[in-house]
Amino acid sequence: MTDRVLLTLDDQVISAKYFSYVFDETGDCCGVRVAAENEESAYYVVEGNPTCADYYEIAVADDATYDDKKRAILAATGWTSEEEFDWLETDEQGEVVPGTDTDETITQWLLRPLMEFGGEPYIDFYFSYGSRTSTQYTPGFIILDSLPADEREALQIRESDLGGPASSVPCVSTKASIHELNWALKRNGLPFVFVDAEGSDER
Repeated sequence: MTDRVLLTLDDQVISAKYFSYVFDETGDCCGVRVAAENEESAYYVVEGNPTCADYYEIAVADDATYDDKKRAILAATGWTSEEEFDWLETDEQGEVVPGTDTDETITQWLLRPLMEFGGEPYIDFYFSYGSRTSTQYTPGFIILDSLPADEREALQIRESDLGGPASSVPCVSTKASIHELNWALKRNGLPFVFVDAEGSDER
C-alpha cells in the first residue's frame, strides 16, 4: 500500500496534517504538497493557467469534429449559462451567426485560458478551479467520494464551506472521531490516516 497521507481534524474539518503551497515558477501548476508516512510526500496540483477545457474537464481527441466537441461540452456543463457556449454569436432573433459555429471557434474556446477572457464569470471560474482537488482539504473530498452512502451517513461526513460572505473555501466536515474515521479508511483501502484532531500546520 502507498504511504498514507497524514490527516487531522480541524474543528471537524478534514485536512492534511502538514502541507505547503506549490507554485511552479513558469505558472504551469499550483496546489499543495502534503506529508505522508515515512517522511514521504503527496501532491495535489492542477494546471496553473487553466483553459475552459481544463475547468470543465473536457477531453476530446485531436481529430474530434465540431459536433463531437459540442456534445462533449454539453455533457460536461449541461449548458446552464451563456458562457458555456461562448464561442457562438447570435443575432437579435437569437439565431446563430453563420461562421461562428465552426471547429476553429469551438477549439479556440476550449483552449483559451480562463484569465484571457477577463471579467465575470471567468475570473470566478479561475479562482474556483482546483478548490476541491488541489488544497489541504482535498483528502476530504477524496474520502467523501470514495465511501459508500451508508458509511457517509454513519460518519456524518458532508461537504462544507469555510468561506465568508464574499468567499468560498470548500471542505469536508464530519462528526466522527478519528478512531471511527481510521476504521472506515482501513475498511475501504483508502490511502489516508488520521494522526490527531489538533488542526493542520503549514510548513
